[in-house]
Amino acid sequence: YHITLLLIQWTVFLQVLIFLWVLYTVLFQLVHSLWFLVCLKSLLQKLQIDASIQFEPLGDFAAGLYDDNTIILNARLLEFQTPMEIIQTLFHEIYHAVQQEALRSPQKYDISQFELELWRENLANYITPELDYQEYIKQPVEYAAEKFAHDLTDKYFANYV
Repeated sequence: YHITLLLIQWTVFLQVLIFLWVLYTVLFQLVHSLWFLVCLKSLLQKLQIDASIQFEPLGDFAAGLYDDNTIILNARLLEFQTPMEIIQTLFHEIYHAVQQEALRSPQKYDISQFELELWRENLANYITPELDYQEYIKQPVEYAAEKFAHDLTDKYFANYV
């Protein structure tokens, strides 16, 4: 009888420990997610970008896009990309927002006239990934956005994760 009672007490104790661990893990992830949103909002403000962020299905080629003050991430990213890859895609699209804003208001950013003209010409002759993926990733607007995203993702994961 005493052994059975002791086993029941230990089982309950272990269940409470498991529950507390799960609660801690969920709360940690929630706090981390909230922290990321605060950092993201701060980044958008610092870059002077007023954009909403949405998840929508975008097909097989596009991880994300920026259009008319909206950053759209492919909803399928949640299925097959790691959190780091999703964040890098988000930063990539944020830089496309910076590029568009810099082309509209060049005085806002410290970007050379040469680079602005390069982007303008590139956007006038833009190659989609569906057309030619290798040429798509070599384009000046894509290269700059990918460099920004890679650098910022590395900094974010080095400092906050």
